[in-house]
Amino acid sequence: YRGTYRVNIGQSVILAPGQQRKPRRYYDHLAPRETRLPRREDYVAAVDSLLEEAAAAAMRGYSQPGLFLSGGLDSSNMAVRALRTLRGGQKLKSFTFRPHENYRDIESSSNFGDDWPNVQRFAAMHPQLEPHAARATGFDAGWDQMFLAAGVAPVGLPNMAIYEAICKQAQTEGCDVMLDATLGNATFSNSAPWAYTEYLFRGKWKALFHAMTRYPLPWRRYPEHIIRRFFGPLLPHGVWKYWKNFRGSDPRPSNQKISMLRDEAMQRFNVEERARKAHVLYSKPFYASRKQFYEDALGRGDMGGGD
Repeated sequence: YRGTYRVNIGQSVILAPGQQRKPRRYYDHLAPRETRLPRREDYVAAVDSLLEEAAAAAMRGYSQPGLFLSGGLDSSNMAVRALRTLRGGQKLKSFTFRPHENYRDIESSSNFGDDWPNVQRFAAMHPQLEPHAARATGFDAGWDQMFLAAGVAPVGLPNMAIYEAICKQAQTEGCDVMLDATLGNATFSNSAPWAYTEYLFRGKWKALFHAMTRYPLPWRRYPEHIIRRFFGPLLPHGVWKYWKNFRGSDPRPSNQKISMLRDEAMQRFNVEERARKAHVLYSKPFYASRKQFYEDALGRGDMGGGD
């Protein structure tokens, strides 16, 4: 990797023969401009306008856009906006991953394992959408090509299995750009997990009451819920581990639980302490502020997935 460098989020770089590269910061995602509008609905309208602009900008210059479409809200949101941008009755081709044919769906009120039924219902509402679907063939699909292309074998490589079949499908269909809503959870549809603590410190008691009482839990579990949501983000790491042990829960950070390193390797290379110094140790599943969330979600740019 000698001679390579990183282009950060919100940055462009000018390259010219015989000259040093010139980075330019056009947006600081960790210090966004504060927005104040007269009414609540004005914020919704402003987000709507920005999403329309983003969809148009992403498709500009391409002849056959495609879209990764799930059965959820974010990608369908972007699909509608992309459809509005198309001209002359052009079709928007979408591509949906489906689980292995032996998968047995276990649905609940908030989860489903197969997106295709929802995608078909959505497509029936939008005739300009041309939906395609492909099933997974296994978690090792395309690993050899991905390893040769990347030169490394990151722990998240099995997650790419869902893209192998639908990317090949998009290529066959002649798509020259693929749209997705991967960062929807971190932006326009974020659930604001830091809200409880911010309401507490800012004295927004009405909002705090609504956030607490409208959470779908039995009343007997609310004391634990309050401790975890309101005070959990503020507890020192050691106190949080003690609390988890006391409750009989695994106190390890979430990204440490899924790591492929053995425990002896963790200890030998002092991985936990090094990760904490690098600010990539997710010791608690909650955030104490909006700033903390964005530092964690976007502070390392496109390397966030490599933690």
